[in-house]
Amino acid sequence: QPHTLVGALILCAPIFSVISEWLGYRKQDLRYDRLAKEVTKVTVILFSMTALTGGLFIFVLLAAYPQFTTWFINQFYLVFAVFYPFLFISGAIVLYTYFYMWEAWKGEKKGRHVALGVLLNLIGMTLLFVIDGPTSFMNTPVKAEGLSPQDLLATATLWDKIANQTWMPLNLHRID
Repeated sequence: QPHTLVGALILCAPIFSVISEWLGYRKQDLRYDRLAKEVTKVTVILFSMTALTGGLFIFVLLAAYPQFTTWFINQFYLVFAVFYPFLFISGAIVLYTYFYMWEAWKGEKKGRHVALGVLLNLIGMTLLFVIDGPTSFMNTPVKAEGLSPQDLLATATLWDKIANQTWMPLNLHRID
């Protein structure tokens, strides 16, 4: 639960920051810019907490449910071994760049900084959509007529497992 809650903050705070920063730039009001920078500072601090709680969570799962966790990670190997780490590391790099380039990209370069914030948000949304795939699979596994669950899992592609009945509603719910 802490990982999910802090992760939600990590996703929503950059959205708020970019909107505030853009408003400050548009209205030439430094209060919006200061607010956006302070929210981003909190996001930078909590980003490491999200990583720590997520890492702790995976170790707890491996200790408490080793067979299930191994099976589940194997079902979504590309998600857990490639897509999620790539997006998480990319998000961290862009987040830290966004925060530490705040003063350097002022004035005429502010548009670049806002664009970097938009990129951060796109990476965050993509990360959310990717990790919602295994979550939705746990809620509504792949279904097909006439196949046993074992046969279905053996023939289902990664996309079949992710894009089920609850994937997009879960994405919309977690964005909200």
